[in-house]
Amino acid sequence: MQTRVIGRNFSVTSALQQHTESRIAGALKRFANVITAVTVRLVDVNGPRGGADDKHCCITIAMTGGRSLYVEDRDGDLYTAISRAAERARHSVSRMFERHAAH
Repeated sequence: MQTRVIGRNFSVTSALQQHTESRIAGALKRFANVITAVTVRLVDVNGPRGGADDKHCCITIAMTGGRSLYVEDRDGDLYTAISRAAERARHSVSRMFERHAAH
């Protein structure tokens, strides 16, 4: 599973990169054999002006068979947005496989 972290309107620090990769790996490790790539876009909407809930974490998950999922979360704290988006991604991938197995 290849993870790519992209920052918009700010530079991604090594601590932020490491936090993002560890959260994504922990949340999606169960599905690593079917996930080909994960792209995480971190966006600071208001930039240096600040503001409530202006940090976005957008996760795109590419899987075998051409399937993909998109999950996003926003919060005032970027680390919280990353953690919640990773959990949403885990839940979405899990739900997709449960639905696929039911058919």
